[in-house]
Amino acid sequence: MAEDLYSKIDLLLILNGLVDLCPERMQSLLLKSLPDGIPPLMQLLTGNSSEVVQANVLPLLTSLAMGNFELSKVIAFQSAFDIVF
Repeated sequence: MAEDLYSKIDLLLILNGLVDLCPERMQSLLLKSLPDGIPPLMQLLTGNSSEVVQANVLPLLTSLAMGNFELSKVIAFQSAFDIVF
């Protein structure tokens, strides 16, 4: 169980780093992978994930949505705001 947690955290840190380095490319890749790209990230916000994982998903989703209207819509329609608030 702990290994799974650390794997998720490490993956999210890597994804956050990639979004910081090349945001347009990551946004483009996620849009091309629809509908499969965003739902796994959204599932990490649900109650089954630890608070540490959730805390690492939020900045990732925010960075991905920033400056990309299409990705913002996808995240919004995936009920991100309902899950967070």
